[in-house]
Amino acid sequence: MLKENVVFNAKGFHHLLNESDHAPRSMSEIIHKLKLLPFAKEVIQNATSIYQQRNIKIKESRKKSAKIKQAGTYALVAKVAEKNVEVRVILLKIGDGNLMFRSIMKH
Repeated sequence: MLKENVVFNAKGFHHLLNESDHAPRSMSEIIHKLKLLPFAKEVIQNATSIYQQRNIKIKESRKKSAKIKQAGTYALVAKVAEKNVEVRVILLKIGDGNLMFRSIMKH
């Protein structure tokens, strides 16, 4: 399993509110993701394996002049006891940087 701490920062929160192309998400999708957010830590701690891993290219920041870097996304899935549903958390690591929270959704 991942042996790193996960950082929750503005980059992840921005992605909860906006699509990857920075277009706003629908209000129902935002509400759905924000309702699941309290369970992110539980999923990260209880996931027994990486459900899916992808190598991607991503801008280092939201600035237009930002460099494009290699990154990896990791999908973790675990059952949330309180909701009795499987929840997927997406983590992002840009280059050698910190492992960051990226998104959350029902699996």
